[in-house]
Amino acid sequence: MLNLVEDEITISKHFTSYLTKTKVFDWKYEDVIKQLLDLGFLPTDENNDLQKLGSIYKHIVTKLKNENSVTYSEAEHRKMASVIEHMEFLCTASPIKKIIREKKWQYAYQQTLEDEVLDAAAVEEDSWETKKKTAEKNFKNLSVADKFAHLATYYGEDGILNLQHTKLPKRFNKYLKKMKDEAGIDVKPLVTLEERDMLVEISNCKNTSELETLLSTWYSKKNLSSNCKYIRFALSASVELWSTKALLNKTHGEDWYRLHVYSNVWDKAFLDDEELETKRSECVSQVTKILKEAKKDVKLQRLDFILRDMNNDTDVLTVEEKPSVKGVKADIRKGNMLKKHALYLWSKQVDSSVLMEKLEAISCQWQSTKFTIYGSRLLPSDTMLIYKKGSYSFPISSRHAPEFSKLLLAILSLKRTVKLNYAKFNLILEEKYKNEVRTLKFADDLFNEVSFISNSTNSDGEYEDGDHEENEPEDEDFVENTKVMLDGLKEDEKGLKRFRDWEDMLLFDCSKRRKTRN
Repeated sequence: MLNLVEDEITISKHFTSYLTKTKVFDWKYEDVIKQLLDLGFLPTDENNDLQKLGSIYKHIVTKLKNENSVTYSEAEHRKMASVIEHMEFLCTASPIKKIIREKKWQYAYQQTLEDEVLDAAAVEEDSWETKKKTAEKNFKNLSVADKFAHLATYYGEDGILNLQHTKLPKRFNKYLKKMKDEAGIDVKPLVTLEERDMLVEISNCKNTSELETLLSTWYSKKNLSSNCKYIRFALSASVELWSTKALLNKTHGEDWYRLHVYSNVWDKAFLDDEELETKRSECVSQVTKILKEAKKDVKLQRLDFILRDMNNDTDVLTVEEKPSVKGVKADIRKGNMLKKHALYLWSKQVDSSVLMEKLEAISCQWQSTKFTIYGSRLLPSDTMLIYKKGSYSFPISSRHAPEFSKLLLAILSLKRTVKLNYAKFNLILEEKYKNEVRTLKFADDLFNEVSFISNSTNSDGEYEDGDHEENEPEDEDFVENTKVMLDGLKEDEKGLKRFRDWEDMLLFDCSKRRKTRN
């Protein structure tokens, strides 16, 4: 076990090795801290130790920049200067604290989890175990979707792989990060450079006075985009709320949070959209309405927030809200069930398992000031993937401006992710209808051969489709052509930039603006 009292030299050598062996443009403080944790480091005094680590890292970067200046390009010098400038914030940022706390938990329970996985594997039947081992020999050569399908088949529950709860053998850890990145599991920052600048300016503020000064500057500007106005409005409303210190009271009810928090930072983000409308307070899920038409005993489900397409009344995004932890687990189960229903309904319309891999159903959960995003996807071999896309918080005071900035970044990025996902769904249907006209082969009615047996929030939402195996094979040319179109589909906004993560956005070299816009 490493610590700063006895192993400062070892830690410095680790930082130096990372910084000298890694290309400057690939430097990520979060990665080097993760590597340090893997070497056995755990802080004894979290805040002081994190600041000390940041100081050591900053000192080494400064030393490399000064002593080897001729070996670095001008762009690399700018990146190093940016790291030095922001290190005070980076070293104690919420994501860094989060991985520290997760590592502490892992150390305490690692052996127990390994034993559980080994015990589960030991009781499987020999034939199943042999089949699994044979399939795993080719695991690394599978597509991302097939990799997740394999894990869902052999380690999930009834073909469902829940990445939050399923205990996977450690041998898959080396694949999971890349699999998640390629599948787009996490919400990636997706903003314009103007929005990025505003969010970074928020994160640099340390108190109410600085936030108010920033707002004064913003309100003097003209011709702001609708999303920039949203950022300005959300900050203004939040500063007013923080000034009352009302969030220090933990006994508020759901309606209070909806009025003072959710409506300002969440609902407001979607009001400028011309094709999507927001449904509020105990609105009925459109998915359950459709199911009830086919199966009368299906129970209608009510939700706190729905983002719905005005053209065809499709639910694009759903949200549940709770003022405390009570009832959250039931909300999450309901969200998973509704996402599963939606995916199966979409699959009947799309009629292609390959194209369905490109779509995801998304739901969100507010728990007091905590905001979590969840997603689900259909996988090959009738399997399903459930996962958390991200977790964020609305801070209780103005002293946590970086946390607030990260929340707004997530909401704006999610808004665009959801719209792109729905655009993919519409593109598939449009191409399918065109193909049906060309070939004169029209799909049967959506519900002719589907039996829905879910009738409550607590149902597993299983489906029976007796003729599934007898369906005609997919039109391979149509599927491949549509896949190419989906891969080329982009957001319809100009000037958007997709960042790898929050750190990449913070350290983005603003001198690249001209190149990015060109």
